Amino acid sequence: MPIDPSSGGTWIGANDAGLVICLLNGNPPRARPSATRKLESRGVIVPRLLTNGDLATAAQRALDLEPTRFPEFRLLITDGCTHCIVTSDGMAIDCVRYSVAREPLLLTSSGLGDHVVQRPREALFKRMIGGHHDPLEAQRRFHSHTWKGREHVSVLMSRPDARTVSQTAIDLWPSAVILRHSLVDDDLRLATITSVCELALHRREGAVA
Repeated sequence: MPIDPSSGGTWIGANDAGLVICLLNGNPPRARPSATRKLESRGVIVPRLLTNGDLATAAQRALDLEPTRFPEFRLLITDGCTHCIVTSDGMAIDCVRYSVAREPLLLTSSGLGDHVVQRPREALFKRMIGGHHDPLEAQRRFHSHTWKGREHVSVLMSRPDARTVSQTAIDLWPSAVILRHSLVDDDLRLATITSVCELALHRREGAVA
């Protein structure tokens, strides 16, 4: 997993049991009332859940989190066969479980408000990836897309107070998981050096990706 230098946590990671977990900040239209005490960083959630060896246990541990301790978030948990989306509004945690579909799945967020970027990014996603002969190449192009003059809502995003600083991709195979992490420079170009980590999988008997 890549490490957030400010919290020591992460937003994405994988383990040798074949679990991949990704966290997105929740940014609802209406701000959550100010907490009476300092909230814990969401960055600690993914490392804690990656200590589990199967999706069901990781999902249950996510549901057992105390939502009032963290700002709003969404979690994607997958083992390659099934994925689970866990959502917290800061007051309650809910889990929606799916079988992995043939169609690609888009989850997106923005500090401007998730509702601000959802529609334009979703439309771009469907246009670039839907029906493409090479969906992985289309996915790479999607994550490198910037609208000129609308950089603040773009996938490869830039605005005065924030910008995309890195990209992480995880390939989950039957026998291994490969994580690639690349930095993005001030001109929104991928760095030439990419960190790569590969783990051989040690799945529980009967688990298939």
